[in-house]
Amino acid sequence: MGSLKLPCILAILGVIVGLTAGKSTQQEWYASGVLVTDYDCAGLADGNYPLKSDCNCYIACVDQSKAYKLSCGSSNSGSLLHYVPDSGPDPETSKCAMPEEANCEPPLNTTTPAPPTAPPPSECQPNDCKQAGDCDSYWVCSEGTWTPQQCGSNLFWNPNVNNGFGGSCDYFGNLNQAQQDIYIHNPECIPPCEWWQNEGEKCTGVFHFREPFKANHPLDAEARESTLSCPTGGPGLEPLIWNQVTLTCSHKSTVAGC
Repeated sequence: MGSLKLPCILAILGVIVGLTAGKSTQQEWYASGVLVTDYDCAGLADGNYPLKSDCNCYIACVDQSKAYKLSCGSSNSGSLLHYVPDSGPDPETSKCAMPEEANCEPPLNTTTPAPPTAPPPSECQPNDCKQAGDCDSYWVCSEGTWTPQQCGSNLFWNPNVNNGFGGSCDYFGNLNQAQQDIYIHNPECIPPCEWWQNEGEKCTGVFHFREPFKANHPLDAEARESTLSCPTGGPGLEPLIWNQVTLTCSHKSTVAGC
């Protein structure tokens, strides 16, 4: 877990956020970061530094020898915040901001969180005792082979559980904000809210809706889906039908092909 390829782990909400907010002492400003081994802090004063491979993340250097990877997280509207490169290294002045203010340069990550961890390779060392996971599943290294396993109902893989073997299945609410963002933005993990019609339902008032994922009350995709109907009107009024373009009920004459 000592690689810059790991997901950022500290989420900080807001449009512009000071990176020491909520910490009791300056020595703790990096406490929620993940210690990584492939960033060289030699000769750098203690503080925060931009990470050229990812605008949403930054590095906290400590004692010119330790590097901790942290994340700016997302704004209240769901947009990824970027670290402002020239705001550090002083943790008191370091901040994250909306992308247009931060002015990060390509090829930095500017749109979506890092993709979830890929499944482990097919082989592992025969005497390894570890696990790796993603979303609601995980893999166990057993006798030299990765064996897939499934977390229980409404449980998700939490790679930040310090249990000595790589993580654990956990409740969604126990994941840090950055890990939650990664899972929520991966439709193969948690299908997003959506409106649609099935084949044969076009030009009718029948449509389907998947409600948003709720962190405090996790529901699988099927449990979040409902079949709904447009209003039928009254005497002398034509029934309304679903308009997939405008995502609302409408007169039949306004829906193309009907």
